[in-house]
Amino acid sequence: MSLVKQAFGDDPIQGGTSIITFGSFGSGKSKLLQSWAIRDFEKGHLVILRSKDVDTWQDLSERYPIHVYTPDCYHFTFDDPSQNKNIKYTIIRRPDDIVQNLKRDEINIISALGSEFETGFFWSWFSKSLTHHHSKGWTTLLFDELRDVYQSHPSGDSFKVYESFVSALTSFRKKRIHFRASTHTFHDVYYEILYKFQYTVYLKGSILLPKKRTALETRTPIQEACNRETFILDNISEFETVHHSTLPPELATSQTVAIDGPDFSSSLFPLELLSMGIRPLVKCPECERSFHAISPRQSCPICKEEISLTDKIAKGTPKKDYDGENPPEDTLLSPLSIEEKTRMQVSVVGEGGEEREKERRKEKKQNKRRTKW
Repeated sequence: MSLVKQAFGDDPIQGGTSIITFGSFGSGKSKLLQSWAIRDFEKGHLVILRSKDVDTWQDLSERYPIHVYTPDCYHFTFDDPSQNKNIKYTIIRRPDDIVQNLKRDEINIISALGSEFETGFFWSWFSKSLTHHHSKGWTTLLFDELRDVYQSHPSGDSFKVYESFVSALTSFRKKRIHFRASTHTFHDVYYEILYKFQYTVYLKGSILLPKKRTALETRTPIQEACNRETFILDNISEFETVHHSTLPPELATSQTVAIDGPDFSSSLFPLELLSMGIRPLVKCPECERSFHAISPRQSCPICKEEISLTDKIAKGTPKKDYDGENPPEDTLLSPLSIEEKTRMQVSVVGEGGEEREKERRKEKKQNKRRTKW
């Protein structure tokens, strides 16, 4: 079997494959991932494409149905507004709920904005859910600019988020999930993630991985062998120069879509933070002191009040469709309304309490005093 068939084929024995693409600015990494997305979509794969805050996936809407899933109300601005006609938008607040709503007859775009920690938390949770709730058939997850989310030197709680993503990557092969990612150089990515990839693609201007630098430099100069229609496919023991088909002109205009909106907040999901080994900072509803939770149910270390930790966004939250510009008027998906529905007993630090919650605390204190007397 050729190296190309091994890397891009759907072999049930081999399972899902993982490929990372290296290339300099403007070498065609994003368009190469989009061409892989189109090829796998036409093969019947469940195709998932990560969206950046400024991206070019709107080109694909000229020919293919696009469905954008977001955890918040975002505003999408297109270079060409007419290309918005073949795109659907859905707000789903929990990554595991997004996984269960993905469709094979559409190219699924996932948008989540925020800091490196917040987006890393989102995609680690999403990847774990993808392996747990994976449907039958093949899946392709395409992750452009991996460095934006998983950088080379994590610290603190980010390290635990990265380790959760590494754990999900090890399950992709068994679940028949193809993972395709891109970045500028191997220096950008956390080393445990980097060495989980089975294959490497070098585009023009790439810096070779240390293990293959001598062999490839003596046989095939990267700067001369690669262009927009050619890349070098490499694994541990061999490499091959591959000529790939480029995107048709109507899908390669590089017109952009810009995304604006609120950042994804991991503080709304303390239970999921605990599952990654992160101790969320919470506030006791009785004494209003803050502390780091270590389990879903525990006593406040100050007043010994028995409390339960609950995600503010309940699982199975109804999804909301909108036009990508005007957020839906219904506040069903707002954190406050979900908090009221789930009757939270713990408030995450930074979130304001309700007046009736204060009255409940006051009444509870009075009852305690009466009991003492």
